[in-house]
Amino acid sequence: MIEFQNNKINLLIPFMKRFILLLLLLTAHACACAQYFEGAIIYSNTYKSKNKEVSDQELSQMMGSRQEYVIKNGNYKSVTNGSFFQWQLYLSGKNALYNKTARSAQPGVIDASMSDEPALDVSQSTKVADTVLDYLCYELVIVSSSSVKRFYYSDKLTVNDKLYKAHSYGDWNIYLSLAKSLPLKMIVENNDFTITSEAVEIKPYVVNELEFDLKSLLK
Repeated sequence: MIEFQNNKINLLIPFMKRFILLLLLLTAHACACAQYFEGAIIYSNTYKSKNKEVSDQELSQMMGSRQEYVIKNGNYKSVTNGSFFQWQLYLSGKNALYNKTARSAQPGVIDASMSDEPALDVSQSTKVADTVLDYLCYELVIVSSSSVKRFYYSDKLTVNDKLYKAHSYGDWNIYLSLAKSLPLKMIVENNDFTITSEAVEIKPYVVNELEFDLKSLLK
C-alpha cells in the first residue's frame, strides 16, 4: 500500500507543479484599499487527466476538489481538501510563494519574480462570455508554449494590480494589468490535465492579518 502510494505521488509531481500555478492564479487577489475585494472565496475544482496512469478521481482526491482562499493587502492563502496538496501562502513583502504538501513537513518556496512560462499571446473579450454566481463575466486568455489559461472575471470584484507588478510567476502580473479583477472561473489546459475552477461562494469580510502567519500554518 505504501509503495503504491509513493508511485502515485511520483506520477503526480508534474501535476502538482502545474497545480501550484493554478492556485496562485486563483488566489493572488488582494488590495490595500477598502474599494478592492477583501475576504474569502470558495472554488469547486474538477479535473480531466491526460495521463492514463492517473485518473480524474485520483487527481481530485489528491489535489483537492474544494479550495478556500483568504486575501488581504497583497497577501493570500489557499487551503484545499486534497490529501496531497494542502495549502499555499503568498507573502507580498517577500514576493514569495509557499506551497505545502503531505510529502514534507516544510513548504517549498518559489520566487514569484521568476517567470516560469512566458506568455506567447494574450487576448481579452469586451463582450460578456459567461455568468458565475449572477456576475456577468468577461474572458481573458493567456497562451504559452505548453498551456492555455482562460479567465472569466467580473468588473464588480476589482483588485489593485499595482500590488502585483513583481508577480511574474504564472503571468499573474500580465493578467491583473488587463483584468484588474479576480477571476470567478478559470479553465487551464496543459499537457497533463485540464482543470476547471469555479467560484461557488463569495464571502467579503475584514480579514485578520494573522491569517497569513507562516509559523501558525506550520503548527
